Amino acid sequence: MGGTPDDTWQVAKHCLNYYIPVMSTVAEIEKALQTLPVEEARKVAGWLQRYLDETWDKQIEGDIVAGRLDKVWERARADIAAGRVKPLDEIINDE
Repeated sequence: MGGTPDDTWQVAKHCLNYYIPVMSTVAEIEKALQTLPVEEARKVAGWLQRYLDETWDKQIEGDIVAGRLDKVWERARADIAAGRVKPLDEIINDE
């Protein structure tokens, strides 16, 4: 696919402006996206995934700063110290 994320955003934005004039419901957006050529839909999907990833990252960062994950982190550290965890490779490979 190539290009910078900004280039991809510009293409996605152009596609959305061209193919999706004004949408107010998810159903309308879904229907309009189905009219896109596959390659254009992939560009929009890529942009959407980056948007969701960035939103998630910001939420987690905010939760960390606000201390909302402190209890979870302390419990995880205690589990590690007590040997109650397995290496991720073991879990993924079902060993």
